Amino acid sequence: MLVSLVCLIQVDMKSLVAYSSVVHMNLMLCSLMTLFNMGYLSSYIMMISHGLCSSGLFYMVNIYYSRSMSRLLILNKGLMSKLSILMLWWFFFCSANFSFPFSMNFISEIMMMMVIVNWDKFLMSYLMLICFMSSVYSLYLFSYVCHGSCSYEESIYYTGMVKEFLVLIMHFKSEFIMQV
Repeated sequence: MLVSLVCLIQVDMKSLVAYSSVVHMNLMLCSLMTLFNMGYLSSYIMMISHGLCSSGLFYMVNIYYSRSMSRLLILNKGLMSKLSILMLWWFFFCSANFSFPFSMNFISEIMMMMVIVNWDKFLMSYLMLICFMSSVYSLYLFSYVCHGSCSYEESIYYTGMVKEFLVLIMHFKSEFIMQV
């Protein structure tokens, strides 16, 4: 829970993605430590989906870093006007990070919550708070990067290379379509 609050005060995009990874792995570890079979399965699914989602987010941060030479949120604010095609990818990966339906994170978090609540019913409010905070800092990252006025006036940004889009498509395909 404390790490979720730390995510909200981050100014570095890479640190925010890294701290969000800690929150996901914390929930996964709780599910794993219940020693239920469904806990093992949900933890396994979470590890796979988290690996895909987080690496996609880290790749997006790297794409922005390669263009602005900064990972600071304030300097990358409003880059949607320069890199509008990448806004959709930010939305996909940020929504997968907060367990948007039809993502593997969503399925694994539902399973993990069922296991943890079955183990101890008093943890339900804590789990709801963790899920809420997860969506808050993911939306914080998305809204800060994609909306607002751009800090750079120069037109030094190119929209993207084929390699970048192929990497993003492979992450997306694996994260959202793998369970079908």
